[in-house]
Amino acid sequence: MVLGRTFKFSGDVRLRSTYPQRASEYTALRNPPHSSSPYHKFGNLIARLELLDGLISFFYAFWSRDFVHRTCHKQWGTMKQYITYCKTKWQMEDAADEREKAFLGLIWMLEGFMEGRQYAYVAKAYHTEHERMSVRLKNMWQAEQEEAAKKSRPTDSIATPPMLPSPASIATTSSANSTPTNHSTGAPAATKTQNESKTSRPGEDEKEKLPPPHLTVPVNANFVYNRQSQSAAIVNASRCMGYSQRTLTLPILAKHFPRTFARMIYTTYSVTDEHEADIEDEEGELFWPGQLATGEGIGWVCLMGKAMIKEFGKDLGYRGYEGVIPKDEAAPAQEDVADPSSGPSSSTPVPFS
Repeated sequence: MVLGRTFKFSGDVRLRSTYPQRASEYTALRNPPHSSSPYHKFGNLIARLELLDGLISFFYAFWSRDFVHRTCHKQWGTMKQYITYCKTKWQMEDAADEREKAFLGLIWMLEGFMEGRQYAYVAKAYHTEHERMSVRLKNMWQAEQEEAAKKSRPTDSIATPPMLPSPASIATTSSANSTPTNHSTGAPAATKTQNESKTSRPGEDEKEKLPPPHLTVPVNANFVYNRQSQSAAIVNASRCMGYSQRTLTLPILAKHFPRTFARMIYTTYSVTDEHEADIEDEEGELFWPGQLATGEGIGWVCLMGKAMIKEFGKDLGYRGYEGVIPKDEAAPAQEDVADPSSGPSSSTPVPFS
């Protein structure tokens, strides 16, 4: 968490220092970089890389905690404002080429996998609750059917038993049946075989097994809100991945991030080995993130994103954590920088085009 806060603070302070001096958000640095330094030449881009580095650090810390406890913590929701802030800064700046646009796709992918993890884990709890409600409805239906059957029974007294047959009729019947006049043709057996050979299609009568619609169970506002939140997460995850795949794909990685691409393609890792890789290793193997519907894969997205930043940053002279601006070196007016996610100009994201 400390690493993420450090990157976020440095990126925000540095980004403000690149604005025109007349801008309301402009803040001068106490120790600005030399004019020949890449941190001066590419200050805006490096600041955005620091913001993205901070976002990945937060994501990786949250995912590591989830991995240890084998669960999905609710704190993922606190990342939404910072995600919006990062997307805004990368969208506001006209990306020069596909390499920079790929980082915007990375942010969308991080958000999509975050949403996917939340709804995948919540769905497990909801499934158990829905099973209990289904059993309750079926019990109500069974009780209703039993009550209807009880009401349909005749109310007359016990029926009079039939009279016993006379000896004469028994003798006549036995004599008549001693010589059969009809021979079985085997048709009933054939019909039975044909009936047994018929197979019903799976789910054909599924709807007929449901209780009638007039049987209901009570739900409260919390129940509706939770299901609405889950459906919203599914919709948002789909939207995020739709935007992500516009600017971040394997062909784009192969073209603009060949080293990162090679580390993913020539790998011996499987989808479940997220915990094996070292996020600071620049030579180790990686893995293309799997399907977000499983609720997993955030670790691989973070590892891929970190590798992309390192590969891209080498051309700029980006030094990562070694080049951040510590809080004690910020300008006096900027020492108590507010959370970037709550800034007035960063609350509304720029539409993606």
